[in-house]
Amino acid sequence: MADPKGFFFTLPTTQRPAPFRLMEERVPDYQWYDQHRATTRIYHPINGIEAVVIHATSGYATQHALDAWRSAAASAHWIVPDEDEPQHGHFIWSVVSESLAAWHVRNAVSNPDLGNKTKVNHWSLGVEIVNTQEVQHYTDPFSDWQVSATALLVRYCWAKYPNLKYVVSHAKLDPSRRDDPGKNFPWDRFKSLVMSAANDPAGNPLRENILPVSAFPPVTAESAVSAPLFPRHKSQRTTYPYANSDSSRAQCWSPSNRSQ
Repeated sequence: MADPKGFFFTLPTTQRPAPFRLMEERVPDYQWYDQHRATTRIYHPINGIEAVVIHATSGYATQHALDAWRSAAASAHWIVPDEDEPQHGHFIWSVVSESLAAWHVRNAVSNPDLGNKTKVNHWSLGVEIVNTQEVQHYTDPFSDWQVSATALLVRYCWAKYPNLKYVVSHAKLDPSRRDDPGKNFPWDRFKSLVMSAANDPAGNPLRENILPVSAFPPVTAESAVSAPLFPRHKSQRTTYPYANSDSSRAQCWSPSNRSQ
């Protein structure tokens, strides 16, 4: 089995995926984790991102990780559910905003393959895969969907962050204390999926079709609408039918009638 302390690869400067939407849902206490388990980044939240760090939870379920993070100063940006959870095969959990630094790696650690740069949280994104690892003596295999979903997540980040170049295990960054995602994580297969566009969602065909200004008739003084968009006087307000109201008609809101 491979040593997770060697799990690492560099993304090429070419082959960057086209942008796509990630199948994710926010955990119920998303705002709490943003406020209490994350920090404002010291680097630009887009241009400053250089790495995606792969973790595993050493637990049985998403809730185990969330509970542990509440009792300890830790977090990650995403959690990939286990095969025994209903979300498995459908979406990953978003826990911390991408724009913030989640607390998934110790600030003091560094690695020469990543430029010996410390404060990894501030220039990385962290993903936790639900897996028991050594808790069950490595008898909990990673599902195919967990591996492919994590690879797709890396491709999403690769498309979004122009300076992203490292994909690395937690074990490589902090080898004296961590060994996740564990020796059973299929790193080579995961890497091949990251490098393949085969599973990328179809892009929206309208994304590349923003009409040029020349496609529209010019606005002239004669064609311009002279009335203000938001009339301030009662005489200028438009009235609309309003269902389930004592009145059959209700005035459109404006700053002058908000107390009426």
